[in-house]
Amino acid sequence: MNLWQQRRKLASVEVESGSATIWAVGFICLLVALALGITLLSGVLAAKARAQNGADFAALAAAQTYFYGGETAPCAVAEQVARENQVSLTACSLQVSDVKVEVSVKAPANWLLKAHSRAGPRLSGNRAC
Repeated sequence: MNLWQQRRKLASVEVESGSATIWAVGFICLLVALALGITLLSGVLAAKARAQNGADFAALAAAQTYFYGGETAPCAVAEQVARENQVSLTACSLQVSDVKVEVSVKAPANWLLKAHSRAGPRLSGNRAC
């Protein structure tokens, strides 16, 4: 066996030595990063849904108080409903035909998510299909 053949046999063994460990560590790091990303994304989506639900409920409560009467101010009712839904009311405006509210909620990674909603009585000119 000549020198070239001996080097080829040794090179194939030495180059491959320990590569499975490197691949396994890399794959595990990839899985951990993917799991953390999915967890963060699901937390953000849950917070966004909570913000939108809180905005919708606050707008409906304020509109009911504004258009159909109530003992308290519509924006105070919207703030109370928003607080009960674990969101913060950031804006409330009463208009001729509807009530508009904006809420915010803290999401994972300390992000601030906002949601808008408006509600009011059905006008006779607008007909649903």
